[in-house]
Amino acid sequence: MTKLYKRAGIKGGSSHSGRRSLATKVLAKTGDMEMAALILGHDSIDVKARYMDVDKRILRQAFIDVI
Repeated sequence: MTKLYKRAGIKGGSSHSGRRSLATKVLAKTGDMEMAALILGHDSIDVKARYMDVDKRILRQAFIDVI
């Protein structure tokens, strides 16, 4: 994967960054951490959380929706 990222001109890309991106997008679209975990093949919530980044726009909107 690293070679593919380098060929595409993407700096710092790895198999983990691809997995993190996928998990983050699934979580953003569905709000379902379990679905993201199933796609990644993880059982532990601790492992799942490591692969998911919070989209700051979604976090901001959630805050606005609550208040």
